[in-house]
Amino acid sequence: MKTQTFMIRLVLVTVATAIVLSTSCFILFDHVLSFGEWTLCTVWVREYKKKQLWRNKQNDRPISDSEIKAVLSQLFKTDQWLPPAGHVSEDVTSHA
Repeated sequence: MKTQTFMIRLVLVTVATAIVLSTSCFILFDHVLSFGEWTLCTVWVREYKKKQLWRNKQNDRPISDSEIKAVLSQLFKTDQWLPPAGHVSEDVTSHA
C-alpha cells in the first residue's frame, strides 16, 4: 500500500511539474510543494491555467482606435515617447 501511495504521489508531482514548467512559475510551485499538499498544488495549477487562458482571451481582442489615441496622447503629454536627453541610439546597420 505504501508503494502504491508513493507511486501515485510521484505521478502527481511529475504531472504538476510538467504543467508548471510550461507556465514558468517555479517559485510558487516550490513554495506549494514545501507544504507537502499535493491536492493544493494541483488545484493551484488548475486555477493558474484558467487565469492564464482568460488573460490570453482578453489580449486577443482587437485594440480600438480610441484606445490607441488615448495611449498616444498620454505619451505625447508626458514626453515618454522621446529618448532620454543625451541618449545615443545604436546604429544597427553598422553591425552587418
